[in-house]
Amino acid sequence: MLYPQDNSILARIGDKVITAQEFKARYELTPQLFRENKKIVKELKLEFLYSLIAEKLFSKYGDEIRLDTSASVKESLEYFEEMFVRDALYKKVIRERARSKADSLLSFYLANANNVQMIYIYSDNEEEIKNIHNLIKLGVSFDSLYSELKTDRNDSLVVSVGELDRSIEDQLFPLPDGSVSNPIRMDDGWYIFKILRRYNPVLYKSKGWENDYKNSERIAIERAESEYYNIYTKEFFRDKEMRVNSKLLRIISSEIFSVLISRYSKEKSSTPYSLSIFDIPDIKKRLGSDTLNLTIVDMGYKKYSVGNLISFLRFDILSVDRIINSYIFNALSNKLRKFTEYKMLADEGYRLGLQNSDEVKEQIQMWKDNYYMQLVASDFIDSANITDQELQAYLQNNKNFRTKKVNIIQIFSESLETMEKILAEVESGKDFREIAEYYSSLNSTDNYEIESGYFSVTENREIGRIADQMKIGEIYGPVSVGNKFLIFKLIDVKEDSVKISLAANEELRRELGYLKQHKAYNNFISNLAVKYDLKIFPDALNNIQVSSLQSIAYNYLGFGGRILAVPLLNMNMEWVQDWKDKTDVIQ
Repeated sequence: MLYPQDNSILARIGDKVITAQEFKARYELTPQLFRENKKIVKELKLEFLYSLIAEKLFSKYGDEIRLDTSASVKESLEYFEEMFVRDALYKKVIRERARSKADSLLSFYLANANNVQMIYIYSDNEEEIKNIHNLIKLGVSFDSLYSELKTDRNDSLVVSVGELDRSIEDQLFPLPDGSVSNPIRMDDGWYIFKILRRYNPVLYKSKGWENDYKNSERIAIERAESEYYNIYTKEFFRDKEMRVNSKLLRIISSEIFSVLISRYSKEKSSTPYSLSIFDIPDIKKRLGSDTLNLTIVDMGYKKYSVGNLISFLRFDILSVDRIINSYIFNALSNKLRKFTEYKMLADEGYRLGLQNSDEVKEQIQMWKDNYYMQLVASDFIDSANITDQELQAYLQNNKNFRTKKVNIIQIFSESLETMEKILAEVESGKDFREIAEYYSSLNSTDNYEIESGYFSVTENREIGRIADQMKIGEIYGPVSVGNKFLIFKLIDVKEDSVKISLAANEELRRELGYLKQHKAYNNFISNLAVKYDLKIFPDALNNIQVSSLQSIAYNYLGFGGRILAVPLLNMNMEWVQDWKDKTDVIQ
């Protein structure tokens, strides 16, 4: 069952393997209970490995039953592949070409002042600021004008590279100490700056220079890539043509309007108003198969149907600030343009063979594994149904049954960045209820209570299952709930012995269903582990050094879009003992 092996492989599941590289990347970007406890790193790594193995087992089973023959599954896998092919194209035609420019910009930032301390005179009137500048050119002291014209806005400020538009920085940063700028137009008015001091923390290795270096490096890369991006996309799309069926676009827009007005007229919600993935089948049904098969956009060498566009909205959700037909039509038009541009860029990536690169293949496989796990695991929801015969058999042998209810403090957000901020505040020791109250106040129209109230661990699906394994005071998350993320803290548990009665039968049925589902789920995983000859290599796992920080991140994709850096993974090693028992019997 446990074998010494090459350190690069931690586990083998048939022809699938989990490498040290994949484990470390997934581990350090996935939340886990007790991660901050450095005394149990070995146990945490083992729990994570078994959870990752379960994902691979489900994926292998998904391959076996040919999940990819389903139209919706095939659609999702194609979207993942095109997304990563586009990203590979960006790295090849923009990032690689921009590298020399980025190095040059960084060298310039490091060799010159990249922080400037200034004072300024402000006016919202162009004529007035020009008159002030003329006085300075005639010899009137800037300092006297600054004192005379001083308002609440006039003060000193320090600007670092990247904080202003590059064209403005090019005017200010080369100026020597004591010099005065020409009038500069900014978003809110006109400014004349006087340079008080120019300095470079990196050059002199002064306090905080490491962060200053990283910031300069980031700005150099972003600006170089932005320049090459503009050049490439202008040339790439210059001769591309497409013909759009605007009549069909209005028909789709009208159906989306009906869906949104139906939902948001019944529930209180803040802007933006968004479609959900659950709306997509409804919209397709409303349109009908004949309309779905009609061509919405013709690019000459390829045509795409109404169905293709609607499916795209599963992955790139449409949102509007107001539920008005014109707003929805404009938003949908923008989505169609984005859809066609994504297709063109992906086609170029395929033409260059980028789908065959190791990086693209690894990304696709990682997300496919996680997606297959979700699909197969969802089938176990039906296994929770308890028949009358099963209920009667339990009643004949028992007079009481135990129930467990939990109460949690919960924080929901659609933003992973917000989740990351919350985790940082938790790590700093801030009170969780205070954190929840603060973030709830930012989204006052969200329809949820900070404190959930007591609910059975058999309810709320994954949340109930996770809470069942937690101790009072522990915090877990983020976990995906619909189109939001959730972080929660367990604050109380109630366990009762309930006397069986007619009134308690439904609660008993739910409790038994949860236990049945739980057992079936873990039994299924352990059977797969036996079937696919799971092998684990503990020495390789012990040798991996990992961070104890809770961290999550986005992967910002080339040409637009973002995705979690790694898929979220729920911890589960309850199947392991059953697998070990079965393996011992076989041996």
